[in-house]
Amino acid sequence: MKSILIGCVAAASLFGFAAQAETYVCKIKANGSSKGFFISDKITIDIPNSSQKAVVSDAVIMATNDVPVTAKLTTRSTKRVSLRWSLFGVKGPLKEIYGKVDYKLVIWKSRGNKASIVVGFPSAGGTDETLTKETYGSGTCQMR
Repeated sequence: MKSILIGCVAAASLFGFAAQAETYVCKIKANGSSKGFFISDKITIDIPNSSQKAVVSDAVIMATNDVPVTAKLTTRSTKRVSLRWSLFGVKGPLKEIYGKVDYKLVIWKSRGNKASIVVGFPSAGGTDETLTKETYGSGTCQMR
């Protein structure tokens, strides 16, 4: 009976850890000069308890949507957090419109909350939108 109780307490504590809400504020630097306007220098991520979704906010999202977006949480473990989201109709620096812009952000908890972001985007308005280009960024995140 005692071992069953200890097992239940251990399982409950592990479950409780996995279900905790997390909020990260990430400082990101776009790598390379081209298309850096897709990556904000500050990204905030809120992950509710026991959720497969997160709420993401940054300057690009707010300029495009006026409200934060919901991201799909693809990995949530003690070692890392990975998420994906898309924006539609992103305005470039020369007022060109980019159709669908896809984001993938990874926070490496096991590496001191280092972060990396990959952004995939089509060619700007009117050109061949079947070609997808990418830009990258990296930085660190702080838990709030």
